[in-house]
Amino acid sequence: MSVAIFVLTLDEIIGVNLIMPQVKKEWAEQIVFVDGGSTDGTVERAKELGFDVIHQHNKGEGNACRVGTDATESDYVMFFSPDGNDLPEDIPKLIQKAKEGHDVVHISRFGKKSQSDDAGWLDRFGNNMFTFLVNTFFGGKYTDALNGFRILKREIWNNLKT
Repeated sequence: MSVAIFVLTLDEIIGVNLIMPQVKKEWAEQIVFVDGGSTDGTVERAKELGFDVIHQHNKGEGNACRVGTDATESDYVMFFSPDGNDLPEDIPKLIQKAKEGHDVVHISRFGKKSQSDDAGWLDRFGNNMFTFLVNTFFGGKYTDALNGFRILKREIWNNLKT
């Protein structure tokens, strides 16, 4: 089972400096930055740390995910952000769940024991409302439908594109 981790960035130099040294390269076969046009030194620092960088030409997180997966061939794809919302120590946990046979594993920032220091009441309200709608219309059990920190089987990703 091979895993590619995509580090989605746009001017994340602080997070790259603080968080990426905690990410162990042996956790996955590939760790690739997909950068949306950073001007703060993010790309240069990523390269200094030994990571490959792909430059996305169109805007948006969804586009970054597509660019990363189109450039690789791993069995599983993971999306990670060094903005402080995603914890590096959760990376091996997601990979382990995938090895146990789960096709999709999604991290929640608002689970029972979770704490989000940067989410104000309006952000939390919006996330709760959207999560409620996702759960209602699609029968889910999400607590954080908007967080992008997840791992999924490439086959599922590819089926989304068709």
